[in-house]
Amino acid sequence: GDDLDDLRAPLLPAAATTGRTSLADRVSALFTVRLLSGAGAPPPPAEAHAAAFEALRCDDGGYARAPGGASSTYATFLVAVGYDLLGASPPDAGGIAAFVRRRRRDDGGFADADRMPRSSVNPTAAAVALAAAGGLDDAALYDGAARFLLDVQRGDGGFPAGRGAPT
Repeated sequence: GDDLDDLRAPLLPAAATTGRTSLADRVSALFTVRLLSGAGAPPPPAEAHAAAFEALRCDDGGYARAPGGASSTYATFLVAVGYDLLGASPPDAGGIAAFVRRRRRDDGGFADADRMPRSSVNPTAAAVALAAAGGLDDAALYDGAARFLLDVQRGDGGFPAGRGAPT
């Protein structure tokens, strides 16, 4: 109703029309609108959001956190979530799948940036979610990620950011 429209107005126009909106803010705004709209509501208008997402696309098949930036496993995951909230899929699923595979490290986990030699927990979770959403049938990828996560899991059941991280 009108109350929902009043809540939507400050969220989506800024996220859809300004180049200064962060990727995380854009996806959070889309999620908030979907949450407030209910499960049966149509997705928000996609054109401006999809254009903003595609402005983050990198030549390696991934997406950056900001236009002109380097690709990021986690940013690519956020873009995929954003597209899902729009009721769509990111273009070039094959490019994303190849990107995810290149971010895998020898320990079975995944790194966020190409230049990072070591795996971290968040990019590993993001890569597994991207692989699953993209329908990748790659048991070695999933098994390696599981081994990495079990290896870094703390005794209390929690996970540090990565191997050797204090919290």
